[in-house]
Amino acid sequence: MLIVWDRMFGTFEPEGERCAYGLTTNIDTYNPVRVAFHEYASIGQDLRAADGWRERLGLLVHKPGWTPATADVVDGAALDGAR
Repeated sequence: MLIVWDRMFGTFEPEGERCAYGLTTNIDTYNPVRVAFHEYASIGQDLRAADGWRERLGLLVHKPGWTPATADVVDGAALDGAR
């Protein structure tokens, strides 16, 4: 259905690369409840391991894979004492 709108408004672009679907890690179970909710358990583990409330909030609101900046690195630039 959406391809009709893309063609009508001239915004259609054919797909260039093939999409990869599925789990990012194998969870070694066929239990549908575990498959559906395993990521929530992983988020809970990350929240329990977080150092403070700011880091916990960051884990919840930032994109997947986000990690907090360490004391040595800020915005990808190493702090060597010279500013």
